[in-house]
Amino acid sequence: MSTVLLVAYGSALTALTWLAVHARCAALQKSTMDTELSCYDVAYLRGGAQRVAEAAIARLLHDGQMRTTRLGGLVRTENATAEAPAEEAVLASAPLSSPATVAALSARVVKRGALLPLADGLITNGLATGARDRTRTVLAALPLLALAVFGMIAVSIPLALLPIAVFALACRPLGTATRAGARLVEQTRLDHPAAGPVALHGFAHFPDESLRLYAQELRPARVPQLRPTARPKGKKRSSRDIHTCSTGGGGGYSVCSSGGGGGD
Repeated sequence: MSTVLLVAYGSALTALTWLAVHARCAALQKSTMDTELSCYDVAYLRGGAQRVAEAAIARLLHDGQMRTTRLGGLVRTENATAEAPAEEAVLASAPLSSPATVAALSARVVKRGALLPLADGLITNGLATGARDRTRTVLAALPLLALAVFGMIAVSIPLALLPIAVFALACRPLGTATRAGARLVEQTRLDHPAAGPVALHGFAHFPDESLRLYAQELRPARVPQLRPTARPKGKKRSSRDIHTCSTGGGGGYSVCSSGGGGGD
């Protein structure tokens, strides 16, 4: 293996590493603007659209616009009102009678795409990363894979592992918030007693433990088991104990009767 080839390989690795790192840093340092964040902005920057839906559910549940049911899960109240688009999206997806868990309702809200305008605003302002940022980061790092293939053929396999390792580091998840977004989250004070903790840490931090447990899980209804009346010992079964049912023609009705006379 010639020294010239090793120097060329090392120079190419250094240049391509710089390009990949630069693309990643550019995605995370898109803005230095200062702006006031809402509770739902903070929720998105901390946990994405799923967290926004959870924070909206927490506020609606705490303020009485949603309620838990006896069997668990959530339903909206009759005259529920919303104060923000995220809450409107939750109420539009929330059932009125058939309960849904927090996870199921959040997934329904995200799937409908009602929270995309909030995300787009944060991405436009350079406070959140988007699909384009992730794509640019991967594309900037792709030449490292080509260099790795060249290294396996012309240099050595151990040295070919270096660009692969750099590629893996450069393409690891960016996270939702940019550095500016993360800084603003740390500076934002959330006053709502339920939506604030949920926006920062998830629905597991909803302050009312009883409501939280009911909202997170559906419980099966308990059907009472009817036991036959015990007959006195030694008494034989009479025709009075025999219960028969018959269905009318076409299955439109059924008639049930007990054997024996109806009375004395």
